[in-house]
Amino acid sequence: MASVVERHEATVEECDVLVVGARPAGTATATFLARSGLRVIVLDRSQPGTDTLSTHALTRTAMLVLGRLGVTAELIDKPTPAIRNTTFHFGSEIVSVDIAARDGIDALYAPRRTILDPAVSAAATGAGASVRYGSTVKSLVKDQTGRVRGVSYVDGKADKERIISASLVVGADGVRSIVARQVGAETYWSRPEATAMIYSYFSNPGIVGYHWAYNVNATAGLIPTNGEQLCVWVGTPSERFMDSLRGDPKAAFDLLLNEAAPEFADTFNSGRSTERFFGYAGQPSYLRQSFGPGWALVGDAGYFKDPLTAHGITDALSDAESLAAAIVDSVASNSDEPLGAYQHRRDELGVGFASITCDIASYNWDIDRIKELVRDEGRLLAKEAHARREPIRPGRPHHPDS
Repeated sequence: MASVVERHEATVEECDVLVVGARPAGTATATFLARSGLRVIVLDRSQPGTDTLSTHALTRTAMLVLGRLGVTAELIDKPTPAIRNTTFHFGSEIVSVDIAARDGIDALYAPRRTILDPAVSAAATGAGASVRYGSTVKSLVKDQTGRVRGVSYVDGKADKERIISASLVVGADGVRSIVARQVGAETYWSRPEATAMIYSYFSNPGIVGYHWAYNVNATAGLIPTNGEQLCVWVGTPSERFMDSLRGDPKAAFDLLLNEAAPEFADTFNSGRSTERFFGYAGQPSYLRQSFGPGWALVGDAGYFKDPLTAHGITDALSDAESLAAAIVDSVASNSDEPLGAYQHRRDELGVGFASITCDIASYNWDIDRIKELVRDEGRLLAKEAHARREPIRPGRPHHPDS
């Protein structure tokens, strides 16, 4: 490690794993790592408990991992409404599906990020990880061979550059990941289809489950969340949004909600919102190389798919558990091979799920076709939950079929 000190005239702090990003992907990874006895530091430039773009919806897989993190009771106590039914609106046709009670999960939840993120961060701190907000990573530190050995960062309080050396640096810092950028992580799968979304919050008049609506060039979702609020989002192809709808988000919200789910248009028109409107122009889906000498990626940093299927938090939590087990094995064996197995496992379901998501986000479907795509999505959700019903533990094979 002498080369790290030589390149930076600064005091070097040491840990086993340095995680960049303290959203659920990063803090969940840190929790599992710290529980395994590793010294873990998490850095994030934001402040704790801040809101972020999110549909909030959690799947059975997400609930399984949250249970193993030990935060489910806190989410329920806030309180977060229990979701026991999903209703699909295919044009004028309505299909209702009950959430089956199995694997110890009898309901799903959709917490605000101001509640979920601090809960998972507290789990990391409780496990022994050091979670530091207001800390901006400036660059990765590498040795003469090019292996990542740590990071340089600025502590917002002291406004002073500091160095942390680590056996492994994990990028959990989103689609614009500085870790992915500085290691040159290759994008080896991508598709351009993208949904633009507008969403806000409304007083909940009694909606008790998830509602997903699909119509020509317009989609919508209703998601009960904390504070007796309902997150209502609308979506459309990114090209359409950029060409003709981005100038007036409230008018665009009303138009798209009426197109996707006219039965809700009067109840949730823009004049009834309780918070400001949030817009998202869309982002192509991708899978990136997610491990290399001294580094790994998790969450959106390594794998992003269109938010139309509301699976982002599930990916973050599921991949965090898998990566943590792989890191423990990697440290124990002094080998990167377990990290490669983590990526392979992620991609086994990830490519198929991302492909279906992009098919939906293309809006190149009629009602019969979107019903098929949603059924295919449901089968993958069930397969994923079945595969993740037991925790991924260090010392066990990390192959997807194990």
